Amino acid sequence: MYVSSLFFPLIPIVARIKVDVMAKRKNPHAVALGKIGGSKGGKVRAAKLSPEQRSEIARKAVLARWAKHKKKDGGSE
Repeated sequence: MYVSSLFFPLIPIVARIKVDVMAKRKNPHAVALGKIGGSKGGKVRAAKLSPEQRSEIARKAVLARWAKHKKKDGGSE
């Protein structure tokens, strides 16, 4: 079976359009719940942590960012 070579460039375009349409369909109830919980989450968690715990979490985050940065640069300082 012979398929025209003109068809092949269209495959990524058609696939992308289909993915874009699928991604736009969201459950409105799930979105509403996410907004409610998401707006509270970080503030409530921070209020429950002690200053030492917050400091330790921040320290781990900084080390992770620097490790990623060094890996990207090839480890040279």
